[in-house]
Amino acid sequence: MQRKYKINQGENKISIVEYMSESLDISSRQIKKLLKNKKVFVNGKKAYRDNKLKDGDILEIDLSEEHRRDIVAEDIELSIIYEDEHILAVNKPPHMLVHPTPNHPTGTLLNAAAHYFDKQGEKMALRLLNRLDMNTSGIVVIPKSAAAHRILDESMRTESVKKYYTAITEGVIEPHKGIIDKPIGKDEADPIKRRVTSNGQPAVTIYETLSKSKGFSLLRLELATGRTHQIRVHLSYLGCPIVGDTLYGKESPLIGRHALHATDMELPHPEGQGIIKLHAELPGDIIRLAALLELE
Repeated sequence: MQRKYKINQGENKISIVEYMSESLDISSRQIKKLLKNKKVFVNGKKAYRDNKLKDGDILEIDLSEEHRRDIVAEDIELSIIYEDEHILAVNKPPHMLVHPTPNHPTGTLLNAAAHYFDKQGEKMALRLLNRLDMNTSGIVVIPKSAAAHRILDESMRTESVKKYYTAITEGVIEPHKGIIDKPIGKDEADPIKRRVTSNGQPAVTIYETLSKSKGFSLLRLELATGRTHQIRVHLSYLGCPIVGDTLYGKESPLIGRHALHATDMELPHPEGQGIIKLHAELPGDIIRLAALLELE
């Protein structure tokens, strides 16, 4: 599968690694592999890690050798919320990675998906339309074919896919509903973190306060863009970090992870059969936290 992208960065240049990670949602492990195997090109020439992309550049990525030989099938229960011949959508639990890494080759969502597809007699490459942090729960979509992935990936980049989240935060945001329009880039002091910075990539989060009590808030959020850690960074920037977010806030005795859940998603059907509306029920730990804080 060959993907081609025209860069639209305005006056700002961006590293090829950051663009592939932030804008295309490709994992750092896969980026390294693609560059090493000479599968990435800029304006027709082989790309390197230190390449900077500018407005008008053409980025090409060759994913034709995508496969699943390094993903071990494991009998892990999947919470399936939708399935047809084109996609599988699941409600990912917290504390689970979406794909294997060198340090965590098993126990991930794709390990579970490999077993599920094997049991169904479906032999296919394993692809992710979207990713969630290990401790973020909720909707993850797995396209079943390269064609479905390509169509839905294009829909993601043209903002035809709507993604909604539920979060519980420390503090109360004023006004109670609005738009957070602040660019996000890497934090030079910590390679894992992101921060609001003037030379970052555009990032827009729409929020609405559903309930507030005891200095905490229950929020519904829509991602107008999809930057790494976007919701967590934006809410922390406003002084209302997500409860339990140890990276952008602080640990909480009330919950064992950050209280963020991908609740709803709307996406066009890969074959033009209308809009697929997905919903993932809140997990028990967020329900209990909301009850404890009287945010119901």
